[in-house]
Amino acid sequence: MLLSLPALAYEGSSTVNFNVTGTIEAPSCEVAVEPSNSIDLGTVSSQTFSGHAGASGASVPVKLVFSSCSADASAVTIAFSGTSFDSTHASIYKNFQTGSNGASGVGLQLQSMADQQPLGPGDQYLYTFGDDADIHTFNMVARMFSPYGR
Repeated sequence: MLLSLPALAYEGSSTVNFNVTGTIEAPSCEVAVEPSNSIDLGTVSSQTFSGHAGASGASVPVKLVFSSCSADASAVTIAFSGTSFDSTHASIYKNFQTGSNGASGVGLQLQSMADQQPLGPGDQYLYTFGDDADIHTFNMVARMFSPYGR
């Protein structure tokens, strides 16, 4: 912030004009996804899902790594976007890859690892940094999920 005042003496009834400028920056961090930006959920037999509503594939760890954060950064709000599976299962992401190379009736489920909170489309999660470390890691799990067992 810059503040400049002329160093002159004025009478009590004189007007003094001055300018104030400044910049406010939001705390920031660099963000990376580990193990990579493409998460492989593996191969799951269709029998795992068929006739088993609520069935899921294996949970795959996913990390959001926050580094090089501003000195005053103490938390981040993580916003999730995408398309919901349907209105009944709004926290499950819709799978757009169907047909011979995909699977209908199966979506993606994301959850925070610490408290198993669903992280669906439109959700936000406040992740508070736990210490003064240079790197902060938000752990999640991703898995295939079949709400209706089809």
